[in-house]
Amino acid sequence: MRPGIESYLQRVAAVELRLGALGRPLVGLTAPDGRDGERWEAAQVWGHITEFVPYWIEQIEEVLDDPGRGPLGRTRSDPDRLAGIESGRTMPFEVHLHWLAQHLAELRGFLGALTDEDWEKEGVHPTLGGMSLDRVPELCRFYGKDSILLIGGDLHRHGPNLVENCRKFAELAKQNC
Repeated sequence: MRPGIESYLQRVAAVELRLGALGRPLVGLTAPDGRDGERWEAAQVWGHITEFVPYWIEQIEEVLDDPGRGPLGRTRSDPDRLAGIESGRTMPFEVHLHWLAQHLAELRGFLGALTDEDWEKEGVHPTLGGMSLDRVPELCRFYGKDSILLIGGDLHRHGPNLVENCRKFAELAKQNC
């Protein structure tokens, strides 16, 4: 297993425990996004959580199948992303937890099986261009805590310097979490 992956997998397990420990669905709206004031209903958040992990597994599989040309990531306005979030709005909380557990189990096995060569393969982000799989755990470390499952491709919309965007996010999370 690639160095650093164990830490990433432990973080995924911690997120799963925290979300599962909620024991009830969240209600209401999220705090306003500091960039544009957008707020999500709790059902939208759970819809995103449920669609997020399988989406990224599929993206990585496409990069492995077609290095240098396979897609890696999406924008905030991606129709499939929006449809996935919307489809989860009416799903019962217990069903979200069930699918989350299934998806995270698949993710743990999938990431553990990737080779060093796999991590160096690049996909093509719709706005950022070439980006290696090796960056995925780095970005997840920056996201921190529960956000690993919630942020998706959102940082991409803030400009082309993804490392700087992640640093800014990490600083905000450190100050506010």
